[in-house]
Amino acid sequence: MKRTITLVFILTFSIFYSQKFKIISLKDSIPENKNYEIFEFINDKSSVENSNYIATISCEGEKSAFSNIFEIAKFQSQNLGANSFKYIKKEENEDRIKIYLDIYATTDQFLFLNRKNEEENKIYVFGSDNLNDKKKRYYKLNGKLRTLQNRKFDQINYKLGSKLKIAQKDFMAIPIQFQANKNFKSIFLNTDGWGRNESQESVKNYGIVTVTTYELFYNFDKNLGYVLLEIFN
Repeated sequence: MKRTITLVFILTFSIFYSQKFKIISLKDSIPENKNYEIFEFINDKSSVENSNYIATISCEGEKSAFSNIFEIAKFQSQNLGANSFKYIKKEENEDRIKIYLDIYATTDQFLFLNRKNEEENKIYVFGSDNLNDKKKRYYKLNGKLRTLQNRKFDQINYKLGSKLKIAQKDFMAIPIQFQANKNFKSIFLNTDGWGRNESQESVKNYGIVTVTTYELFYNFDKNLGYVLLEIFN
C-alpha cells in the first residue's frame, strides 16, 4: 500500500515537472530480488569491481525541484533491481538539469563497507532545492547569522565533544542542540523541508546519528545530499 501511494505521488510530480527517465545501457539480466528500501550512493573509496552492474540511466527535469528528479531516478532504478548507484555527471541549461548514474545491485556486505568508507563528523546545511532560486536562506550557528546563497551550502567540520546550536534566524527561534562523543557519518540538513523520505530501515545499525529537527531545519536523505555535493562542487 505504502509503495502504491509513493508511486502515485512520484508519477504526479514526474508529469507536473516534465521529468524524463531514460535507460542508456542495460545489462541482459535484471535481479529478481529487489530491495525498495535502499538506494545507496557509492563513494569513491568503494570498488564496484565485484558488484552487479545493471544499467546506466539518466533523469532530467526542471531545476525548480531537484529533489524530485532524484526521487524519479531512485524509484525507476529500484524497479530495475538496483540498490546503489555511482554519480557520473550532469548536464544543464537555463531551466533544466539532467543527471547520469550507473546503477548496481550490491550485497549487504558491500553496503556495510561502503558506509564504513563514508566521511565522518561533518554536518552540511543546504537551502532550497530549486537550483534557480535566487532567494537567500539564513540560519544561525552558535548564535551567529549565516547566509546560504543559491547552489551553495555550509560544511561544518564537527569537533567531537563540542556543542553546536543551529537555529532559524528569528530572534526567539529554538535551536537544534547537537553534541556527539563518538564519530558519526555525515548529516545533511536543509532549511526548506525537501528530501525527507529516506527509510530508516536502510541505515539502522550503521552508527548514523539522527538529529532532532525543529521547524526550519530538516534532516534529509544523505544519498540525495551526496549527489548535490557532486553537482555543487
